[in-house]
Amino acid sequence: MIVILSCASTLGMNSGGPRHLCLNVAFMLALLLVLLRLARSGVAASDGRSLVVFGHRGFIGLCAYLLTLYGITYFFLRPEGRPSAAVQLITLAFYGVPMAGLWYYRRREPRSGAATAVVPQELRRAVTLLAAVLGLSFLLSFPSVKSAVYVAVVANFVLWTPLGCLLTAIALWRGWRE
Repeated sequence: MIVILSCASTLGMNSGGPRHLCLNVAFMLALLLVLLRLARSGVAASDGRSLVVFGHRGFIGLCAYLLTLYGITYFFLRPEGRPSAAVQLITLAFYGVPMAGLWYYRRREPRSGAATAVVPQELRRAVTLLAAVLGLSFLLSFPSVKSAVYVAVVANFVLWTPLGCLLTAIALWRGWRE
């Protein structure tokens, strides 16, 4: 429940209003339908393990996507809305360190004996969670509600930022011990 509230309040605050949120959701659904249509044969032919393994070519594609996304949208930010150069460099390091770790991480093949059955309830649960987040964020995107949502978003970042740092430290420690 806390994840739904966290995501919905942040999405509602950053959506630009209900109209923009609906346009973004419509675009997202159209894109998902196109991708589902294109990927249907590959997903049907796979046992599921190959979908989890992310190779070097896919990783390079993901990095190129992020560079394009941030490179294009960076120039649309208002100059007064951009953080300082130090904050931008720290953010780049926060992206760079995990990316380097993923790039140099030794490749492991999925276990051949592992069960990979996808339960239909998992898909329904994911769709239900997404619908709950989008529905609640729509309600929280109205300008009259945004002042109350601001407190939840700040609390969200105050809570999740140290937890994210802690999770990263634990993952790095466990990876280093291996």
